[in-house]
Amino acid sequence: VRGKLRNGPGFGDLFPGIFASVATLNIVFAVPFWHEWLLAHSFVSANASCLKRILTTPGRSLCLIPGGAAEALNSHPNSMRLHIKNRKGFVRIALMTSASLVPTIGFGENELFECVQNPEGSWTRAIQTLGMKWFGFSIPLFKTFMPVVDPRKPLTVVFGSPMHMEKVAEPSQELVDITHQKYLEKLKALFESHRVEAGFGHVEIEFV
Repeated sequence: VRGKLRNGPGFGDLFPGIFASVATLNIVFAVPFWHEWLLAHSFVSANASCLKRILTTPGRSLCLIPGGAAEALNSHPNSMRLHIKNRKGFVRIALMTSASLVPTIGFGENELFECVQNPEGSWTRAIQTLGMKWFGFSIPLFKTFMPVVDPRKPLTVVFGSPMHMEKVAEPSQELVDITHQKYLEKLKALFESHRVEAGFGHVEIEFV
């Protein structure tokens, strides 16, 4: 995310004339001073009205991670487990605003920081899940204390072909489901097309 905003992977060169913002949890904007820092670095609130406003503004683009807090708890090396199977709100908003959906995969994200193992059913996962329900965000447990500096590891970001949406003021659930399934198929195809080249031929993608 940070690299995209600062043109690290060449986002501005690949998509000239597009100003990208990153959507994040509403609750983080309630923290004094952090609120100003987020706004200064192009972060926006992930509420529906804000997303619609940005997507209907010419020249604006939006980076959204549908899996959010739940997905962060499954960030472990040599895995690609995405919490997206039942996350369909972003598809509905895309249909309502006629915004194109661009499948995107980041290879190497889970390798940047190593987290404590927290399998389903463990006390660690139970406490993390409870905290997520209470506070609205998850707290991955890093093996190193407060990693504030990124380790020098490769990160490959690949963009798929955009899925152009016809504007539908009130999309039906059937249309949302069909479009969401097409998006998942394109996301999986994008992963399969680049995983070997990116050095992750041994990793399988999983939608949960």
